[in-house]
Amino acid sequence: MDKDDPGSKQLDLFRGGPDVKITDLTKSLMRHASKKYSKRSLDKIKMIVVHCTDRDWTMLQLNHYDVQGYLKLADGTTEINHISSSGLPAITYHDVIMPDGKPYHTLPFEEISWHASGYNSKSIAVAMMLRVTDEKTKKDTYGPSANHLKALQCHLGKRCLEFGLTPDKVVGHRELEGTGYKIDSKGRKRLQKTCPGMQTDLDLLRTNVATYMQLVLKMHQHYEGRIDGDFGPKSRAALAKFKKG
Repeated sequence: MDKDDPGSKQLDLFRGGPDVKITDLTKSLMRHASKKYSKRSLDKIKMIVVHCTDRDWTMLQLNHYDVQGYLKLADGTTEINHISSSGLPAITYHDVIMPDGKPYHTLPFEEISWHASGYNSKSIAVAMMLRVTDEKTKKDTYGPSANHLKALQCHLGKRCLEFGLTPDKVVGHRELEGTGYKIDSKGRKRLQKTCPGMQTDLDLLRTNVATYMQLVLKMHQHYEGRIDGDFGPKSRAALAKFKKG
């Protein structure tokens, strides 16, 4: 794609600046001495689950928290991993978007991480490094900055294009039945998690992912429709062409 092309400039405007390269940490992050994630073929990936860490840590701290099963903090307290106190095989998430918008690839997509029970084998996990819970009130209060959100939506668009996924296959953890919510005996939906945070509008996120994808598909001359965030038949046909190369 020519950086001087009008479409390229439109894409930069949408994402708030030039493209940010994804940094691959998959070979450098710490792993468990004996535990291993199960493997899969990439054609098994059918969805992307969006998370927040609910922590404002460094990548190294998050890695240790997952693999060790705990993390000792500077104030003397210890946080126990909420998935496994004995440690996970590796970091939980396949990709992590830091608050400054920097994206990291942290776990190979072939590995089935433990991030959303019942959905792990068919999904990849993308997380914002973001604390949403107020430490005093314990309520879901905070959301991502505008730049953090822009980085997330563009990153999700890239991954959807890579795997041939439509934007509706991007889901928040809280939207998953059984792990994010349950239906009670009266047929009411009861949230078990608010992840990736209630301040993140997931419908708007999907619309913006669709817009990003339409812009890229148009730049590759696969899409001739309107850039409107409505991923209809023309957009789906363009995605199929893009996936075929």
